Amino acid sequence: MSWHISTFSASAVDLTTLALIIRPVAGSRASYLWEQARRKEILRPHEKLVLGSMDVCEAPASMQKWRRTDFRWEHHTPLAVLAETLVRRNIKKHAQLLFVQSVDKTLHDDNSSDIDESTDGRYLLTAGTEAESEVERLQIIQAGKSLGGSTADLAIALEKVWDLGTCELPEASRFDTDYQDVRALLTAIALYREVFRTSLVHAGTAECDALSISVILTPPSSPPPKDAQAHQTLRKVLGASVFEMLPDAGGDQELDSLGMAVENARDSVVDMLVDLRAANRRVHF
Repeated sequence: MSWHISTFSASAVDLTTLALIIRPVAGSRASYLWEQARRKEILRPHEKLVLGSMDVCEAPASMQKWRRTDFRWEHHTPLAVLAETLVRRNIKKHAQLLFVQSVDKTLHDDNSSDIDESTDGRYLLTAGTEAESEVERLQIIQAGKSLGGSTADLAIALEKVWDLGTCELPEASRFDTDYQDVRALLTAIALYREVFRTSLVHAGTAECDALSISVILTPPSSPPPKDAQAHQTLRKVLGASVFEMLPDAGGDQELDSLGMAVENARDSVVDMLVDLRAANRRVHF
C-alpha cells in the first residue's frame, strides 16, 4: 500500500494497518488515516469499539499483550487483534462486576455517605455507574459476537449468565488465560445462584429505581445430592487465580479496586458455604 492510499476506497482494516505501520515516521499522517477509518459509515461492532476507544498512539501499547502471549489468537489483522484484546479485557471486567453484584447486595446501597472514598471497590457498583456499565456491557457483547470464535463464545456466555444465570463454556487451552478467567467467573456466578437460589431483579417500575438491583438469598435448609455436588464444584471454582487480588494491576485504580471487591466477594461465598455446611450438619444431628 502507498502512503497516499485512497481513504474513500480503502477499508477500515487497511487504513488502520497502514496507520500503525507509518506511525513511527509519520505521526500526523497516521493520525489522519486512523481518523478516516473511524469515520467510515460501515463498521462492524468490534471495529467501531476499537476506533472509538483509542487513537493510533494508544494502539501499539494495547497490542503488547498479543505479542507476549503464547496463545494463538484467532485474528491477525491489527484492528481485529486490538478488538479481541479490548473485548476480552472488558468481558472479564463485566464478569467480575456481575460476580460481586451477585454476592454482595450491600454494594448497591447508595445511601452510604462514604461510598466514594471506599477502598474496596464498592463505588464501582453504585446506581450512578450502573446505567453506564449496562450500555458498555451491551457494546462489548455485540463486539464480541462480531469477532466470532472463542471471543464470541465468551460474549454469548456473559449475556446468558447475566440474563438467565446459566453458563455452558467448554474447557480452553491452558495458554488462553483470559478465557479461563472468564469461564471461572461465569461458572461461579451460575453455581452461586444455584446453591443459594439467588436472583438479580432489575427493577423497572415507577416505584423502584430502574438502576437498582436487589439480591435475594434463600439458602436451602438441607441440600439434596445434586446441590451437594454444586457446593463442592463451587468451592473448587473459587480456587481459581482470577479470584485473587493481584499485587499490582498496572497502576490502574479501577482494576485494583475491582480485584479487591472480587476477592472480598469470594471470601464471603466461602464463609457462606462453610456456614451452610455447618447448618446442614446440625439439621442431620
